[in-house]
Amino acid sequence: MEGRKEDNNLRLSFLRTANQGTNYIKADRFKKINFNLELVPKKMNIIGTQLADLVVYPIARHVQNTDKPNPAYNIVEKKIYKGKGFINGLKIFP
Repeated sequence: MEGRKEDNNLRLSFLRTANQGTNYIKADRFKKINFNLELVPKKMNIIGTQLADLVVYPIARHVQNTDKPNPAYNIVEKKIYKGKGFINGLKIFP
């Protein structure tokens, strides 16, 4: 199955965040939310997956090449949480 390693890494990261919290949200707050992570193949064509792609793709293009014009990112960027002069709602992993 293609992407199994990536899915497992994403699942572990999600669980770590939910169990340990972040610098901005404590674990207790996550534990109050009743949610379940479900990874589905892209080919299932689920609306939520399509919406995620519409947001993530411009961000990925921006991170990979900040010098290239990216009008879609300019729209998405306005929706990303910002505070005290820097972006708090965008975490870029190596």
